Amino acid sequence: MELLAQTTTSTDVGAGIGITILVLIIAAFSIGIFVWQIIAIIDTTKYPDSAWAASGQTKTTALVITILSLFTCFLLTAYYWFAMRPKVRAAAGIA
Repeated sequence: MELLAQTTTSTDVGAGIGITILVLIIAAFSIGIFVWQIIAIIDTTKYPDSAWAASGQTKTTALVITILSLFTCFLLTAYYWFAMRPKVRAAAGIA
């Protein structure tokens, strides 16, 4: 009978909703980062070798960095996206 007498308080429900929202936000952020990493890998392969050579970067290094970012952290993808990619795009003649 004691189990039937227990009730859930409003603070318990609020905490459950808060945790659920937090988990959903973290999941959405994680999926977004994963998609960005895949886009960076695809972006790495679309420039010609001449653009990589003209920019002073190597396609192999960029691919290794972006693929490793899938297993380590998204900061490597950020490095490619903001440090390497603009140079290669400029060398390829893309604004």
